[in-house]
Amino acid sequence: MEESLKIRVSPDEMEAYIQVLLPEEGKPPTLKQAKDALQESRVAFGVDDKLLSKVFREKRFDEEIKIAQGKGPIAGEDARIEYLFETERELKPKERKDGTADYKDLSLIQSVSQGQKLAKKIPPKPGVPGMTVMGQEIPLSEGKDVKLSMGKNTEVSPDDGSLLIASVDGNVSLSPLGKVEVSPVYVVKGDVDYSTGNIKHSGSLEIRGDVKSGFEVKADKNLEVWGCIEDAYAEAGEDVLVKKGLLGHGKGKLVAGGDVHIKHIENQHLRSNGNITVGEEILNSIVESQGGIVVNGQKGAIVGGRVSAGQKIEARTIGNPEGVLTEIFLGEVSWLGEEMEKIEGQISNIGVNIDKVTQALYALFKMEGQGGNLPPEKAGLLKRLKQTQAALGGQIRDLKREKQEISEKMKEAEKGAKIAQLKVLGTVYPGMKLTLHGLKKEITEEMKGITFRIEANQIVTSSCY
Repeated sequence: MEESLKIRVSPDEMEAYIQVLLPEEGKPPTLKQAKDALQESRVAFGVDDKLLSKVFREKRFDEEIKIAQGKGPIAGEDARIEYLFETERELKPKERKDGTADYKDLSLIQSVSQGQKLAKKIPPKPGVPGMTVMGQEIPLSEGKDVKLSMGKNTEVSPDDGSLLIASVDGNVSLSPLGKVEVSPVYVVKGDVDYSTGNIKHSGSLEIRGDVKSGFEVKADKNLEVWGCIEDAYAEAGEDVLVKKGLLGHGKGKLVAGGDVHIKHIENQHLRSNGNITVGEEILNSIVESQGGIVVNGQKGAIVGGRVSAGQKIEARTIGNPEGVLTEIFLGEVSWLGEEMEKIEGQISNIGVNIDKVTQALYALFKMEGQGGNLPPEKAGLLKRLKQTQAALGGQIRDLKREKQEISEKMKEAEKGAKIAQLKVLGTVYPGMKLTLHGLKKEITEEMKGITFRIEANQIVTSSCY
């Protein structure tokens, strides 16, 4: 039989070939004999039985045919880290709806919140061993494991050991050493301009230059500007320090959730939920504080514009010898009422939308009750309406919370109004108009070293020395 059946195995034992020879005398070998020959040759893996049967059925004699194929090993995949933020930031302008490029919006910062997912470890995948046609196992290479690249202000999630999360609010980045880090303070080493674009950060923000005209900076926590804010919009959830000034041509605004310390204000709008301390002067500006305003520098002047505070205002000079109109409001926080009206309007509008959704849901529920199952498109609509109803309900709850917070602030302002006072250490010039808890007084002659307060429901004055 060896003369009429030949079995050849490749040197690496990954392939086996059979050749059926037609003998000069006698009968050709049978399929069973071929299988026996393969077994005797120890070819035990990867044999193509269908092809072997076809060879004998079609009498393919004298042709060498590959009849068995081994299986190479499949290497295991290494574990890898999947980053859930952009590890490489490309400063490119954001495209507006009309297709034009907004070169002020370059998305420089990637702000994250405490607990936000930053990276996920994808575990290694096991490999699969190979097999020769002789039935010998070929070893595999296992995938290598890696560790989560935990850096400053990050931690492994207590709920999922494969997740890395932020432990503070801040700016997320990948360090040169490949570690995920969250910085609660984001530092801009120069100006905020076309090189940086607008900046929004969930932590604190430090700008070591100016905020140039037309740009915006927002920080959920503290904001520190080493230079000036020039006809720009700046906002902070907590305290603000501006080492130079807020100035321009009336197009800038600074809003702070906490206290503000600033050197100079000119032709701008500043609003603070805390206290405001000005190092030099306030010129032709709108300055509003829920607490107090102190202008305590060498000049210490408030000239022109409108300055209002909930509790106290203190300055060295108010107005000027030319009699420029300077309005001072004390014992009121006007924008709280504006915010309350705005929120009440939003609640009203959402209420109208909830009514519409409720009516649509009622119609679908009625249809469902009459005819059993809704058609697919109506069922889909029902699902979307339920989701919309839940979302609108959540918005109402959030707005009512904000309304309650503003209401409490208004009560605090009302208490402060009763003891509110204006203290001028130097000169009050004619042209100042004072509104103190609703009572009005216009200054028509110079007054020096004087304090204004309410007593017996009227504005009274006394020496501040």
